[in-house]
Amino acid sequence: MKFSHLANKLRSKITKFSGILSQDLDKTARRFVGEAIYGIIASQSVMLTDRGRQLEEDVSLKKIEERFSRQLFKPGIWGCLHQRILLLASNRVKDKTLLILDLSDRLRSRQQ
Repeated sequence: MKFSHLANKLRSKITKFSGILSQDLDKTARRFVGEAIYGIIASQSVMLTDRGRQLEEDVSLKKIEERFSRQLFKPGIWGCLHQRILLLASNRVKDKTLLILDLSDRLRSRQQ
């Protein structure tokens, strides 16, 4: 399989998944979710600048980072995404499913 074909297929799957996750959000928030997922996968980083570099847009990296920051602080975006993730995952959790939570990072950040 050619690399460009594989990349296009992956981008298509990311677009489909991000569309499902963000279907209750406005247009700019939906775009942000798709770009965030793609950027994290492509850059293997959660840093806004690293994710922005992966988009290869004609816009300055500073403007992309500002756009991402605005979306991160948009009211309601996280609640909506959490609800969609819970809804999508809930049918996969059965009576005998093990749920293992690692709260050590959360506890460490509270202690600092």
